[in-house]
Amino acid sequence: MTSASSVTHRQSVLSRLAACGVLLAALIPLDARAGWTVTEADRPYRVIHATSVDTASGAGNRLADGDIVESAPQGALQMQDDAGNILALGPDTRALLGPAERVSLLDGWIKLSRLCANSSCSQPVVETTHVGAAPDDGSAIIITASNARAGDAAVFVETGGTALTVRIDGKHAPLRPRLSGGQFASLSAAAPPVVTTRLPPDFLAGMPVSFREALRPLQVKLDTHAVRPDTPQATPVSYDDVAAWLTSALPARYRPDTRFATRFRTRLADPAFRHAIDSHLGVLPEWRTLLDAPSSPARSRPRAALRFP
Repeated sequence: MTSASSVTHRQSVLSRLAACGVLLAALIPLDARAGWTVTEADRPYRVIHATSVDTASGAGNRLADGDIVESAPQGALQMQDDAGNILALGPDTRALLGPAERVSLLDGWIKLSRLCANSSCSQPVVETTHVGAAPDDGSAIIITASNARAGDAAVFVETGGTALTVRIDGKHAPLRPRLSGGQFASLSAAAPPVVTTRLPPDFLAGMPVSFREALRPLQVKLDTHAVRPDTPQATPVSYDDVAAWLTSALPARYRPDTRFATRFRTRLADPAFRHAIDSHLGVLPEWRTLLDAPSSPARSRPRAALRFP
């Protein structure tokens, strides 16, 4: 039970912080923080939240940091955050919505319009296995990546400009080129970027038709029952559900705030999941110590352990 004196003290501290102009976002529960809201979806899409998977449909669903969103093979969806940035996923696209507006693209197509409405916005970044793209304010970029061909990606700057971070195999320091409006970069983990002002035919052929138009903000009524796979139809993720993520070369795999082994370790309590991990230790070395650790169900924290500040 919280005493009246501790409540008074907490209120006093918060008042002093507010008077100093300090943002209180760190004190807000995860689900209340600014995040992405689905504003349009023409097909059902899959959401992996924490360690459960569910299927959602329609607009108005509020997503949380760490949610993995997967569009249908013939579907597409658009999201918008509280800052005004717009994120569109093409068909058959898998993306992780990380903290601080960092989006990890496993494969598929993403279009991002940075339309920050105030100076305190975080700069959105889209990451593939070897490339990070951070568009300037007012810019729109299109990114495609293939998980089957690790390291292969392409970036087109529709308007504005973007800073790139490109990691090349065998090179210690990443390359940091900039692209301006109308420029296209073909990217590989094996060679420096190839930049041109002409879009390759295969890029144009594969690009979702909806990406040919500028992204527009959409007004949508927020669903008070935000997407959370704790509904009766939600199920714990299987190894097959997340195998492509666990074995990927994405930076999010090892980054402390999104580390996959930490996030999904509680699934080791499922014999089938544990067996699959054990069978793939050759490509999942970070799981070895988790398999060897004694199980301790009482120490698992299903929600707090998965908060991504």
